[in-house]
Amino acid sequence: MTDFPLTLQRLVIIDVATGWIAVYPKASKSKEYTSEVMQHFAGPKDTLKTIYCDSAPELVAGTR
Repeated sequence: MTDFPLTLQRLVIIDVATGWIAVYPKASKSKEYTSEVMQHFAGPKDTLKTIYCDSAPELVAGTR
């Protein structure tokens, strides 16, 4: 059995260069939340240079 509810959405981010995988529970599909998660993954002083996604509107908006 899993500790996560089956209806919980997740945002999975993979660093292709290092293989590092991060999974963030996703309570919201807002661009603000997505942008915050991406910045948390990158770190306070870094930026993400290339992003591959499935073109979900919140992912596209969160990268801007």
